[in-house]
Amino acid sequence: MTYTIKKKGTDQAVVANASVADNFILRLLGLMFRESIDPDEGLIFYNAPSIHMFCMRFPIDVVFLDKNHKIIKISHSLKPWR
Repeated sequence: MTYTIKKKGTDQAVVANASVADNFILRLLGLMFRESIDPDEGLIFYNAPSIHMFCMRFPIDVVFLDKNHKIIKISHSLKPWR
């Protein structure tokens, strides 16, 4: 199942195709071993205070939210293999 993440108060899609990593295997694999990700694609992790970039082949932007879905941190262009 995929979701659309929209800018608050608008119908503007920030991410048109977001999937949820809702089990151990999906959280472990994340985006590892993929060649790329589409600009309108995303992956949602719940209760993930940190992420790893092992076996990643491309940089990603990460948005961390609190339990009320308020942005608490944005990390731009995280480098692979870090």
